[in-house]
Parts: sequence; C-alpha cells; structure tokens
Amino acid sequence: SPPTKHAVFSMGTIGVPMSIAYDVINRRLAAGDSRGNIALFDVAPAPDDESSEQPPIKLVRKVHDKEHVNYMLFSSNHSKIISAGNDGCIAESVLVSSPDGTVSMRKALSVPFPSLTGVTRLWTTQEGRLLAGGYQSNSFAVWDVTQGYQMMNIDTGGRQRSCIFEAQFSSDSYSVPSAHRMAICVGRKDGKTEFRLHASGN
Repeated sequence: SPPTKHAVFSMGTIGVPMSIAYDVINRRLAAGDSRGNIALFDVAPAPDDESSEQPPIKLVRKVHDKEHVNYMLFSSNHSKIISAGNDGCIAESVLVSSPDGTVSMRKALSVPFPSLTGVTRLWTTQEGRLLAGGYQSNSFAVWDVTQGYQMMNIDTGGRQRSCIFEAQFSSDSYSVPSAHRMAICVGRKDGKTEFRLHASGN
C-alpha cells in the first residue's frame, strides 16, 4: 500500500477547531472554530514538508459571531458551506471558483432558527430537504428546516449533559427519522455515571 501522507493545517485564529467538512470532489477541507470562524483548505497538493503548517486558502471570520461552529456540510453542488452554530443560526458561505483556479469564499446569509437555542447538527435528505438538530429547553429536537416542522423531541435533561445522536432519514418516513439512536451521559448523586439510551427504527 502507498505510504500515508500527513499534513498540518493552521487556521491562524485564536479559536479551537470544533467541526470539519470535506469536499471529496474538489479535495477541500472546511474547518470551523470556537470563535465563529470558518477556514477553507486545499488538500489536493501533497506537502513537501509534512511538518510545515499550511494556511487556509480562504478565511471568513465571525460567520457565527463569536460562538462555536458546531457542524458543517458542503452543498450537493459543492458551491456552498452550510454551517450551524451556538448562536442559534444556520449560515451559508458561498464558494466561487475563478478561471485561474483561485477560490473566493464569502458569508452569504445567516438565518436564526428561533425554535432552537443552539444548532448542533445538520442533515440533508435525498429529496434535498435541510434538517437541523439542537436544543430546545431541556430537550434535543430535530426540525425540518425546509418544511418548517418538528420531526422529533427527546428529553435529555439539558444541554450540559453529554450526548451522542445519530439518525437516518428516508423518503419512506417523511415526517420522522426512519431510525435514530441517542446515548445520554448522566452523572448521579452517588458518583456513578448512568447512560440513558433511546433507539427506534431499523
């Protein structure tokens, strides 16, 4: 097998990287940090010196004000980065490729999602609908952003509790996830840790 290549990428910000997204077609990596910034890296060229830091080809600051960038994904045509943040907003950053091969990136819009105090996860369905997950008081909720309705709600006891959530969506179950799994970590008064599991579907 070919040797593994390593590269070091530096956003050049004071924030801590919180989320990444990879465009496998154009071989670009997007990284969002704890200060609301989003950086775009070109990972196509192999670095000559694997210990050297590669700066971003583009950096847009305060896409989510100064809040965490929790999740990102590239649009289906690879022309946008859709991001979710602790500011309760869903943002779009537009990518434009020039004939000379350079890329520009700019924040196009940021839309608050008032149903969630913080947006922590995004999905896109095969039909092109955008779904968002995040906290609503003490519950984790999933909303269909495109159609404007809540798909599900799980009481977690509050966002201070660590949890992992995964879901699958299909056209056969349009209004709810076809399957979901959630693990919630709860600290008990006796000092022990309790994991509460929620699961449905296949």
